[in-house]
Amino acid sequence: MAHRSTVQRTAGRLVVACLMVGALPPVARAAVGGTRGGPRLISLAVDGSEADGASFTPSISADGRYIAFASAASTLVAGDANGTEDVFVYDRVDHTSERVSVSWLGVEGNGSSYDPAISADGRYIAFTSAASNLTIGDGNEQIDIFVRDRVDRVTVLVSAGPQGAMGDLPSVAAGRLKDDLLRR
Repeated sequence: MAHRSTVQRTAGRLVVACLMVGALPPVARAAVGGTRGGPRLISLAVDGSEADGASFTPSISADGRYIAFASAASTLVAGDANGTEDVFVYDRVDHTSERVSVSWLGVEGNGSSYDPAISADGRYIAFTSAASNLTIGDGNEQIDIFVRDRVDRVTVLVSAGPQGAMGDLPSVAAGRLKDDLLRR
């Protein structure tokens, strides 16, 4: 009797999951692999093996091509040696990962970066970071919000005042900038 109950619960969950994916718009369904045999693991190590750390908080571009996410893994890109969480963008067409929580020189952050939000076209990524070396003049020793332009390869501190004054308290929730980024 216990086996039958387990099978019914499992079957019920499967139906709910299928209904949920089926209810998604075509773009979102494609983004989660709903039209091509199911979800795919995108946080893979450079050599194609499983990454050595957890990945979380995905943000998907409007067409489903780009997925921004945070990860504690150090094997997603070559040269990741900062020992902390970074923000990445995975290209579902080219099957490549790019670390975007870097300075305009490509230097990795010296603090954790997380909570990404991606623009509709995948060009801009907003994220929260404790790193102090992503832009010149970030000396407030607080958590800040940055935007990375993937085309121009520039990272900008956006949690500063109108004249560039640094805040004296942490800035958080870059992921909530998603609506503003989608308008770009």
